[in-house]
Amino acid sequence: MIPLPAGAHTTTAGLGIVGNPSQVEVVNRWPQDDSLRHVLVHFQPSVAAGGDAVYRFTDGGRTAPPVPVTVAETTGAITVTTGPLRFTISKTAFNLVDQLWLDQDADGQYEAGEQIIA
Repeated sequence: MIPLPAGAHTTTAGLGIVGNPSQVEVVNRWPQDDSLRHVLVHFQPSVAAGGDAVYRFTDGGRTAPPVPVTVAETTGAITVTTGPLRFTISKTAFNLVDQLWLDQDADGQYEAGEQIIA
């Protein structure tokens, strides 16, 4: 979680990790002006075993992931789409994954023939 000064940012546009695709999620806002107070940055770090890495947070532009992760919620299920993978979790059934698709042809469509768990 990254703290931000009051009034500095009102949106996540431009916020991210320098040189790495990243997504920024708003955690909370300053009450006096509704500007961003804390953000959470999601990215895939790459560090060799036993190695070190330094990542820098920036407000000077970010590299967006080619396909951002999305989460959609309805009254009965939560659907997560990562790009090649889409899965649903039922809010009423007792199973870990309710449905699962793998976009094998990378066309962004999750067709019946690509469904692995029904």
